[in-house]
Amino acid sequence: MDYKIVIPSYKRHDIICSKTIGLLIDYQIPMDKVYVFVVKEEFNAYKKVLPNLCNIVIGVKGIDKQRDFIGSYFEDGQPLLSLDDDIVSLDQLDIDKEGKTTPVKCLDTLVYETFYKLNTHELNLAGLYPVNNYYFLKENDTTDLRFIIGQVKIYYNKKHLERRAFYLLEDFETTLKYYLNDGGVLRLNNICINANIQTLRGGIEDRTLEKKKEEVARFKKKYDNY
Repeated sequence: MDYKIVIPSYKRHDIICSKTIGLLIDYQIPMDKVYVFVVKEEFNAYKKVLPNLCNIVIGVKGIDKQRDFIGSYFEDGQPLLSLDDDIVSLDQLDIDKEGKTTPVKCLDTLVYETFYKLNTHELNLAGLYPVNNYYFLKENDTTDLRFIIGQVKIYYNKKHLERRAFYLLEDFETTLKYYLNDGGVLRLNNICINANIQTLRGGIEDRTLEKKKEEVARFKKKYDNY
């Protein structure tokens, strides 16, 4: 199984190499399997800083539309690891040290083991615990309806599920679409993400409370049973 790594990025050419790309290099991930999706006007800026073997793809603006584009770019069923561009580390609960986490030792092993679990449960979407707080981590996996945060997703690309009607809640929508299609989503509750989601520029720049309220109301109306 040849999985690809996808990274949607916007206005982050100055930090992507010190964050997610740097993390992948530390994990000795071959750069030819990494695809960074950018907008056309930023292509040259990313080209200057990214490793030579890294694939830079011109996509579209907006995280919802960019994720739609990624879904259409790859073949149906393609195994993918999706990463945000601001990830500092992936941390797992340390069972030998109570109340502590430790960095995931091998990303490649984590990805392959997760796809094995997806196959076992006949599911297509997996993710990590959405809060970076070791007090809430549990040494278990779940396959019921639980939020799969968009920062890190391990999944089989399903084109008919990779079309979004929501922007700020796109990962909530994706979670529900895969859940309704498969009857479950896989979440690894012993691993969390360390990232600067609230402090870095770029990413989703037009996030406002009013826009979020409007989307929440529309989302609740569409998925009221869930």
